[in-house]
Amino acid sequence: MYLVFSGPVNVDWFEFSGGTVPTNPPTGNLGDINRDGTINTSDYTLLSRHILEITTLTGEAFRNADINGDGIINSNDATLLQRYILEIIDRFPGQGY
Repeated sequence: MYLVFSGPVNVDWFEFSGGTVPTNPPTGNLGDINRDGTINTSDYTLLSRHILEITTLTGEAFRNADINGDGIINSNDATLLQRYILEIIDRFPGQGY
């Protein structure tokens, strides 16, 4: 974050607070990152490439990749997607339990 002031400024303090977790699960099909109607290893590959910063997910693909619904796409989402593909779990936390 950058703060740029173009003139005289009197700043006593700043306060930043953390974001909030959405109370409503996102719309769309969580886990279906390529939006082909199925959740499979192709979706896992896209998610992994995003995490490794090889490609960037945007729009609906980005929302579908946030599997645990915390607003961040990271290895936690990849682990949940892997567990879903391996049929260890049958729902995502972002969908509510």
